[in-house]
Amino acid sequence: MSSGCGGCENRKNCGGCTKQENEKCFGSEQAGNLDKCKDCPNREKCLNSKKKEECFGSEQAGKLDKCKNCPNRDKCLNSKKKERDPDLDEIQLRLKDVKNIIPILSGKGGVGKSTVTSQLAFYLASKGYQVGVLDLDVTGPSQPKMFNVEVMTVHETFLGWDPVYVNENIGVMSIGFVMQDRDSAVIWRGPRKSGLIKQFLKSVNWGEIDYLLIDTPPGTSDEHLSIIQYIGSLKIDGAILVSTPQEVSLMDVRREIGFCQKSGIDILGIVENMSYFVCPKCNFKSQIFKPTTGGVRSLCKEESLEFLGEIPIDISLRKACDKGVPYLTELINETKEKKGEEKKGEEKKGEEKKGEEKNEKESLEKHPGIVAFDLFTSKVLEILKNKK
Repeated sequence: MSSGCGGCENRKNCGGCTKQENEKCFGSEQAGNLDKCKDCPNREKCLNSKKKEECFGSEQAGKLDKCKNCPNRDKCLNSKKKERDPDLDEIQLRLKDVKNIIPILSGKGGVGKSTVTSQLAFYLASKGYQVGVLDLDVTGPSQPKMFNVEVMTVHETFLGWDPVYVNENIGVMSIGFVMQDRDSAVIWRGPRKSGLIKQFLKSVNWGEIDYLLIDTPPGTSDEHLSIIQYIGSLKIDGAILVSTPQEVSLMDVRREIGFCQKSGIDILGIVENMSYFVCPKCNFKSQIFKPTTGGVRSLCKEESLEFLGEIPIDISLRKACDKGVPYLTELINETKEKKGEEKKGEEKKGEEKKGEEKNEKESLEKHPGIVAFDLFTSKVLEILKNKK
């Protein structure tokens, strides 16, 4: 206690006392802020001693040098919130055979995050990988639609919940499978969302898979924090960020970058969705969402992040997502339908087809959307390989 405190009427309540006589002073709104405190030599100690609720449960709570004289130090050291959640061991055991965990993030809704997630899963599966898709967008689950498995339900066995299998390479889990009325709004607060996410992580029997893609809601909400809390210790291999070119979307993806950096999540890169539109009639390329600051490519250069490519706006991609089929499959089906119509017309006219037919596969592989997804997938695989 300072010798200058002798005549101070707040002496007993001062946060700078060697022996705190009034513990309630610590963290109170008045501590150090009253007019009477202006000339107190211990004012800074009071101002800096404000108790912060988030301190409880952190690894450093009660251990820092600044905590030595804090009357709440024992509360921090003995906080029950610091106790390890027993479910974490169960989650680790459940996910031990998952080789790569990749959350798909975006700062803004409607940028195509679910589209990128589903089509990336299809592309990885086409290369022979075993893929799991975990839909954690609790209030807007879209993956059941994206994979054409809306009518399916989850089966529970002695091993846990089995994901809904799209084919032999892709398994999906979503709240959409467990809702009684799938058109009803999910109006849940954070704790209930976190509880569902924990239940999915500790109960779903993924088995041995190469990639677990996690489709998340936009922003940095409870769902994202739950991911960090429950599987952060398993080391998320890296996040893929999705953005559109316009500045209003880039503003939010910058915040998402900050979230990843503060949470210790590596960023594999950013993919720019809806980069341009190619007219199916004349092949003219238009930038509908023309960037004013260079788009995602410029942002990646600014933040020293990997640019994962540009995915165009394409009617066929939209149809593929509506039908729940791979992008390439939809293009092949459209080509077959077009050829069928042409053949029917020729038969009516009695005309013979002239010239050699182009190889369908070679032609479709040059489609700008297919090229973009091939490059995107290849970059992701290369980055993950280099991280190992």
